[in-house]
Amino acid sequence: MRHATSYYTTNRGKPSAEVACFKSAVKPLLNLFGDVPLDDFTPSMLKAVRAQLIERGWYRSFCNKATNKLRHVYTSGVENGVVSVATLQTLQTLAPLKRGKCAAPDHKRREAVSDEDIESVRPHLAQNHRDLFDLLRATGARPSKLRGLSMQQIDTTEAI
Repeated sequence: MRHATSYYTTNRGKPSAEVACFKSAVKPLLNLFGDVPLDDFTPSMLKAVRAQLIERGWYRSFCNKATNKLRHVYTSGVENGVVSVATLQTLQTLAPLKRGKCAAPDHKRREAVSDEDIESVRPHLAQNHRDLFDLLRATGARPSKLRGLSMQQIDTTEAI
């Protein structure tokens, strides 16, 4: 977690949302197998962690992402000499959950918000929020990327 907190940061140097994702993935592992030595952790144990995520109602895609994050922790362990390559290789054998082939639910398909709904919201926003709202719409950027944007990052050399 120390590595994640220092590595996954916003452009303002604060921990990004990715850190919370790692914490959520690691918590059930520690609850179930926190006392198991690193090299004794097996694919069936990883499967048990994933089963706990499913029991909590996590979506299939989140279960797969969390499983990959846990494998990433072991990759880091190999890189830092505290986990054997063989342990990581065995953990990589656990296949991802497949749509319709597991108990984990899938997200409902998302649909775009209609232009009418968007236009109905705009008058209720403060001007600076409306500007950000319009920029999000025009660029398709993520809000976190635009919030951290500075004037030095914007190319103003050409006409808009």
